[in-house]
Amino acid sequence: MKLAAISAALGLALAATSAVASDIKAQTRAGAGKALNRYSDIYSQTGMAGVEDAVTDCYQEQKKGPTVEGIAECAALDQRASGEDAAFAAQFGLQVNFFKAPKPANRANAAIKPLKLNAEDQKTFFEVISRI
Repeated sequence: MKLAAISAALGLALAATSAVASDIKAQTRAGAGKALNRYSDIYSQTGMAGVEDAVTDCYQEQKKGPTVEGIAECAALDQRASGEDAAFAAQFGLQVNFFKAPKPANRANAAIKPLKLNAEDQKTFFEVISRI
């Protein structure tokens, strides 16, 4: 009887852990999706300077009340801009210092610290962001 209860409790704990990891992935994807939708509009209207401002503003806003989805939006916007800027730099030799690696990753790492995500959730978060 005790073994069955322990097995059931362990099963619930594993299911809860899986649900949380899945929730982190869903929240990260949602934030990243918002960023990708915004990127083209921001860039076409204001260029990389506007994207830099949007990234800075996004992270500043998250300091007030950080969420996985919100930080994912900031990180994905930053990551997308960094990739675009690196491609431009490879072709034309000009790169925006703000978007040079590892600065976007450093900003994202600093932003998620207040969330106190465990190592697995952090890995999930950054796996989603790295696919941008």
